[in-house]
Amino acid sequence: MKDKKEKVFKGMTAPVDVHLDIPEEEIWTYKVDGLAEPHINKPFTNFTLKKIVFTVLLLIAVGLSMYFSVRVVSRTPFEYDEIGDGTYEFVKFNNTGYIKHLDIDYAVEIVTDEENPDAATNFTLQKDESKPISKIPQFCFNCDETVETIYIGKDVKEIDGKAFFTCRTLKQIIVDEENEYFCDIDGVLYNKDKTEIILYPMNHPQYLREKYGYNDTIWADGENNMEFRARYEADILTYVLPSTVETIGELAFYDLPLSTLYLPEGLKRIETMAIMRNWWMTDIYSYESSTAEEDETGFSAVAKLSGVYRSLPDGLEYIGSDSMSYCDDGAVLRIPASVKYIGHHAFFDTVEKRDGTFLGYDKVYIAMSEEEFENVETGPQWIPEYDSGLLDKKVELVFNAEKIYEEPVSLTEKEDGTYELTAATNRENATELRIDTADGKAITSIAHHPFDWDEKIETVYIGKSVNSLYGESFVNLRALKSFVVDEDNESFCAVDGVLYTKDMKTLLCCPKAYEGGAEFTVPETVENISRSAFSDCKFEKIYLPEGLKRIESMAFLKSESLKEIVSYKGEKTYASLPEGLEFIGLDCFNYASGLSYLYIPASVKEIGAYSFCYCAKADENGNKTGITEVDVALSEADFKKITTGDHWVPEFRNAENEIAAVNYSAERK
Repeated sequence: MKDKKEKVFKGMTAPVDVHLDIPEEEIWTYKVDGLAEPHINKPFTNFTLKKIVFTVLLLIAVGLSMYFSVRVVSRTPFEYDEIGDGTYEFVKFNNTGYIKHLDIDYAVEIVTDEENPDAATNFTLQKDESKPISKIPQFCFNCDETVETIYIGKDVKEIDGKAFFTCRTLKQIIVDEENEYFCDIDGVLYNKDKTEIILYPMNHPQYLREKYGYNDTIWADGENNMEFRARYEADILTYVLPSTVETIGELAFYDLPLSTLYLPEGLKRIETMAIMRNWWMTDIYSYESSTAEEDETGFSAVAKLSGVYRSLPDGLEYIGSDSMSYCDDGAVLRIPASVKYIGHHAFFDTVEKRDGTFLGYDKVYIAMSEEEFENVETGPQWIPEYDSGLLDKKVELVFNAEKIYEEPVSLTEKEDGTYELTAATNRENATELRIDTADGKAITSIAHHPFDWDEKIETVYIGKSVNSLYGESFVNLRALKSFVVDEDNESFCAVDGVLYTKDMKTLLCCPKAYEGGAEFTVPETVENISRSAFSDCKFEKIYLPEGLKRIESMAFLKSESLKEIVSYKGEKTYASLPEGLEFIGLDCFNYASGLSYLYIPASVKEIGAYSFCYCAKADENGNKTGITEVDVALSEADFKKITTGDHWVPEFRNAENEIAAVNYSAERK
């Protein structure tokens, strides 16, 4: 059989090996028949001309590159077009990199102070009041990363919703009260009658952080800081659309860190990309009615909503393309029977399957029957899909789905037939909460964080059957004045309105609105102060017993009114922390900025991170207040043997990054 390598195809000549015998001295000049002669040491034809042409073309290319580069660098910050009615369109804004506040009422030009070399301060914006602005088109501010506040003048009649697309530093849009076409609610842009929300600025959460007194450190202290996480989500990450809103405009809620959004039943249209790329959004609720004011859009409005249920509202007709894509933390998605159109990729990338568990919208609930839903116009790939291995797989569609109402109280039945209280929302604005029985069955436990942020409940009654709870379960009850515990309860008790374990060895929770005065004495039986027990307390002086062994994490966090810690044994009192104390938890006294003296006794074995971090500060003149030095009973060598977390020493937060001095082998003052 003929070898495959020797096979000759029909019509082809078998290849023949050719060997050339070329003298070594002719290796670069030898000419092979049928090939071009080697071009070695010979001049090219028209070489000079070609060289000149190449050089000219290179110079032209370099010149054009420099021209366009200069044009980009020196582009006009403000571009306007006259409309014809005496007003102007604000066509394009090219930020110099230093304009943080901009009024859009009249055409402006930059006037530069040539004697000031500082580009950040050497200019002013000069208005020409003969040129009022009436129109702001799409992408006018495209991708600006400097401007923080925009003021809309009274003459502006048209604003394209995409005008401020991806302005990542924009905190507020403020509208002149005399403007007849637009308004704002606390810096969020609406049309005048509030039937359409046009833009929730991308950096509006930063404005809210500044408004409510938050800073990065509170949020960075870790996921264990559950109280401030709950408060943060309520104040910063929750938004309630007014009941007047019928349309959510294009890109209105684009790429935001919001976690919860409430939609009114009057909503008819969610436009293209309206709620896109909200990675943190876990809950979309709808509500049937509200007693909240029109300008009340924060968490305080939630308690004034009625008929709250999961996902999209009845009455909604239009869901635009990509309207809710890339929101992959959602819990429940229900399409109401009123919907007539769903655009392409409306819920794209809103679910994933990880380790066998679905995250995001694992089903789509539809109020209509399957036959009725066939009449709805839908775009391609509107159904959420997840990676199933070889192919992307659509989630299940569940037809004839009822509304999923939010229950005011959620209970989980346990194996022994009793209940655990897992969630509670005070929609009736009650002032008393009883935790006793449900449906004739006993409530025996209370979950870690069952309560929404509440400013109405003043008294909590704990029934005799409750045998398991956490002190920090009640941190969101901001108006709480006292606990009452059934006398027959074998696990817990209340003394003067404060919650303890039955044996009085652990102080679990002091109510946030406690009315016992400016001073508080922890009973001498107490060995442990529970997590968050006194956080954000209003006491000025607190007495701690010498038998106290542990102060848990965040026990006195943000207790800014606290000025003095006094320890006692019998009639004897002395300043600062008690002898015998062993454990000081994470964030324990952080932000207790009224304290001025700290003594760490020799018994302490562990100090958590940030425990006293912001208990000191320095003003712009260098004056230092708070805990300016720390006295430690142990020698420096012995102190290094105990466990200490990062940033436990008070920090002055000045340019020099100074921290308080630590005095070892110190005597108590």
